[in-house]
Amino acid sequence: MRKIADLKPEEVLRLAIAVEDRNEKVYKEYATIFEDEHPEASGIFAQMAGEEREHGQMLRTFYAQKFGHPPIKDFLEEIAEPVEAPILPDSEVFIYRDMTPDHAFDVAKKTEILAQNFYGELSRTSKDPALKKLYMELAEIEKGHKEEAERLERRKKPRVGMTYFL
Repeated sequence: MRKIADLKPEEVLRLAIAVEDRNEKVYKEYATIFEDEHPEASGIFAQMAGEEREHGQMLRTFYAQKFGHPPIKDFLEEIAEPVEAPILPDSEVFIYRDMTPDHAFDVAKKTEILAQNFYGELSRTSKDPALKKLYMELAEIEKGHKEEAERLERRKKPRVGMTYFL
């Protein structure tokens, strides 16, 4: 398995874009799942998907400015070897049978913790000052998401009608 530390800066940035795209997809799926029976949860997940889309767009804009061209799509599929990445396996993400908003929010919490750790590590290891700054900004955003998720966890059972927490 390739380690993130072994990737070129361009590849790391493409990996970060792939992570944001994957998380957006997960949250869109959750919004769809809960659309009829839990519209408030659906709205929260739709909003979360929008934030992930914004993160991805932020990364794409930076990529195009830094490397002079838009990133190639599907980075995770392009590489020959697996790369460690903060993406939950499908078995953790797309469990439709008996899916509840509480379970989906738990998966979202895990996802945000992984993303915060991912960007934190990238900000510590990046040698490029502009990339380091970008990753620090994203780590701070994710840190806020993580702290809110932890606050909800202490409440034991998040309510569907809560304010958007990520």
